[in-house]
Amino acid sequence: MRDDVAEEYFAWHGSQVRRQVLKDEYERACELVLSKGHDLNLINDDEENVYHFLIDRGIMESPARRVVRDVEIFLHRQQ
Repeated sequence: MRDDVAEEYFAWHGSQVRRQVLKDEYERACELVLSKGHDLNLINDDEENVYHFLIDRGIMESPARRVVRDVEIFLHRQQ
């Protein structure tokens, strides 16, 4: 399911950081993105709008950038 893959994507991001505050940012970003009905394809297709959506809702800049930037990296690693 697309939402399951999106949750795996955000969990992967959380596994790449040590600080709890950053892990929390990725969890919060996941909830925001899923609440909008986005999946990884939609994030990838609409990077700028998703980035601004996350920033406007208080997600830190670096996690927001990684969320929109790393979709293809994640999908490539999953193959």
